[in-house]
Amino acid sequence: MQSTQFQDEIDNALFLANFFGQEEGSDLLLEYRPDPGRRHSSNGLHGATGRGLEEEILEYIWFSGADPDVLDGFGATPIMYAMQLPAPHDWKIIELLTEEGADPCYGICIGGVSWPYPDIAKAMGKPDLAKLLEEAIMEMSEDEETDVPSRC
Repeated sequence: MQSTQFQDEIDNALFLANFFGQEEGSDLLLEYRPDPGRRHSSNGLHGATGRGLEEEILEYIWFSGADPDVLDGFGATPIMYAMQLPAPHDWKIIELLTEEGADPCYGICIGGVSWPYPDIAKAMGKPDLAKLLEEAIMEMSEDEETDVPSRC
């Protein structure tokens, strides 16, 4: 059994390897059994999302059981990492995450104020992304067949 400190370090290392596109390093780290969906920690899913690594994102969700809405240590979700990618790759990764169960209605709480994803996108100077996110929220609100527990 690995110590908590070792688990913290290996999870953070996987985040960094993915975020900086170090595929060989990422593959090597997987031998040490990191948790790519670890809650309240930098993890492989956050790193893969921040780099736009579709194959790794799906691998972590499908085979490691990573929650597509998992929060890192600062309260950021994979969608928030994807929002930092250049357009149109940002939306492509966000779509992938929502197809895999991420909730586009999530809002991060800053200073007691809820910031939904579209507002964050606007603050980032990404009005086109904000519009796409607003449309995704509307679509989810109208979709009665969804399995995603929405916060809308």
